[in-house]
Amino acid sequence: MPWFENEIVDFDMTSSVGNYTEVTTHFATHADGGCDLGRWLLEIETCEHPEHRKVYELFSHFRGLAGMSDQPGDWEKCWACGGMQL
Repeated sequence: MPWFENEIVDFDMTSSVGNYTEVTTHFATHADGGCDLGRWLLEIETCEHPEHRKVYELFSHFRGLAGMSDQPGDWEKCWACGGMQL
């Protein structure tokens, strides 16, 4: 997914095709268009971790592109901080 890969580079993030090639890969993209968030991101225990902020800012950017409010959805609050808002 070249468009997605170009977008995440702007947020200092990485992706791999099909599988995670290293622990710091943020997303795995698949031939069918699917995309998975790196499992290691979900294992970080603090909301203030710089890698969590990158993902939060990326999704904020996507909401802006879609003309949506810049308020995080419930799912973002949940994965990012165990239910606590960033």
